[in-house]
Amino acid sequence: MSSPQIHFFDEKPLDLHHIEQTFSSAFGKSFHREGWKWRFQNNPSSERTYIAYIMEGNELAGYYAVSPVKLSFFGQDEQIALSNMTMTHPSHQGKGYFTLLAKALYARLKEEGFIGIYGFANRNSHYGFRKNLGWVDLCASTVFRLEKTSFRGIIPSESISHNVEEICSTSFLPKEKFCIGDRPINLSRDVDHLKWRLIDNPICGYHVASSSLNDKEQISIIFKKYGSSIDIMEIFWDSPTFNVELFSSCIQNLLSLGYDGINLWSNLHSTEHLMMEKLGFSESIFNSYLGCIPLCEKDKQSELLSYSNWHYRFMDSDIF
Repeated sequence: MSSPQIHFFDEKPLDLHHIEQTFSSAFGKSFHREGWKWRFQNNPSSERTYIAYIMEGNELAGYYAVSPVKLSFFGQDEQIALSNMTMTHPSHQGKGYFTLLAKALYARLKEEGFIGIYGFANRNSHYGFRKNLGWVDLCASTVFRLEKTSFRGIIPSESISHNVEEICSTSFLPKEKFCIGDRPINLSRDVDHLKWRLIDNPICGYHVASSSLNDKEQISIIFKKYGSSIDIMEIFWDSPTFNVELFSSCIQNLLSLGYDGINLWSNLHSTEHLMMEKLGFSESIFNSYLGCIPLCEKDKQSELLSYSNWHYRFMDSDIF
């Protein structure tokens, strides 16, 4: 049997109705056209659309897409890709199309200088990524959660003001250069990326809780509502030194609005993780496997594949 022909979207664009039909057949749910255009055609990290696919007759048999993301790697600018949308039409499953498409797309990304592919694999996709594609597990990612009844707040010693509003612009960012954590590998938080990810997003709406200490120190917590809880997308500080009183007061203000819990991802090795434990956060349910497929030279791989180096949040996934 001859190998199927692999096409690349940039060279041979695919009509969205083919994607819609295979998506509905594979997952049993409707396809969000505007969400697809936002993520793959309007992504500010690259002008290219990185999609590989296989057609069988007039049917989209296999499809694999990644989203480019800028990466700060020990102070150097790099490109990495988020493994994003994979699907095989039910009538073509078992033919190995997913592996063929992934390897072809990864080869192209490597040629263009991408440092690797990262993703958050669920229980269904994890096996194939690890067995066939060189996926390296960084951690089994669990939700770091604070129950309202477990909160051990710190009474602030000085006056703190609070504000909560829907995000409509990037004015929520601290006026000076902001900080997000103390890990040396950070996915993009530049203003263009934040506008695209949080404001232009046609699927989800986000809010910001900002707290200021005597108009000097500021913290901004980006979140979305999830039932009776809050999912924290990112925390922006105006200083590399975390102010636990300021953070505690901001969390207390959020809980006072009627939410019964707060969720986020936090690296176990970070300074913030210990600070949050002090306030009552604890590791909760399994969420996904954070992993990476390195495409870089070997001298970078050990650092890229060390979980302790990574700062990551819900906003770095495609499902929050």
